[in-house]
Amino acid sequence: MFRLQSRILQTLSKRSSSLLQTRNYMTPNYEFRESIDRGREQYRVKNAIVSLSLCGLITGIYFYSMYAVDQEDYSDVPMPEEKKE
Repeated sequence: MFRLQSRILQTLSKRSSSLLQTRNYMTPNYEFRESIDRGREQYRVKNAIVSLSLCGLITGIYFYSMYAVDQEDYSDVPMPEEKKE
């Protein structure tokens, strides 16, 4: 029983040590490494297109909402009577 537990602990410690190793994506000057920049380069144009599209959609919804509220004159809502004191 004790041997089995010690083997399990040894296996877990070996696996966890490999999982806990730090991955250096940045240089000591806090700049991205060239390999990361090359990998991200293919997504820059797509990300810019999606970002601009989302900003355009949000802006369109906002201005449409302001236009729709501006047209409302509230003529179908009855006005409350003034209180006379």
